[in-house]
Amino acid sequence: MVRGLAHGRLAAGKLDRLPEGERMLLHTDPPRPDTFYSVGKLFGEHTGRLFSDRYGMSVLVIRVGAVLPDDKPTLVRELPGYLSHRDLVSMIDKCLAAPPELKFDIFHAVSDNSRRWRDTDHARQVLGWTPVDSSDVFDPKALA
Repeated sequence: MVRGLAHGRLAAGKLDRLPEGERMLLHTDPPRPDTFYSVGKLFGEHTGRLFSDRYGMSVLVIRVGAVLPDDKPTLVRELPGYLSHRDLVSMIDKCLAAPPELKFDIFHAVSDNSRRWRDTDHARQVLGWTPVDSSDVFDPKALA
């Protein structure tokens, strides 16, 4: 689910950072699914929206970045979307603690990576979520 050419190339691992002059992907940008997997994820988001609107449920969507088994990137293309285990748990805690009046929202969850291309400011403003980890501590030259 990518916005434009640069974001598509980032998602495919062909770039390791957002090109100069491009802005980060916002939670409000219209999704542009490029695989059936992406379509399935969007189906889940939209089903959540339906349940929120129709039944008054609180549905908070977390667009989770790259959560890796050993909590560290092994490929350069994982650096922009890296989400540490600690930051993921923190995001889930913030969503579970959100007021029930928050009926529907979408949050990008990636750690505080200088190479990230998804904006996390909305999660900071609405939930008070602040990632504490970053892929910047990993040496890109040591990765495949």
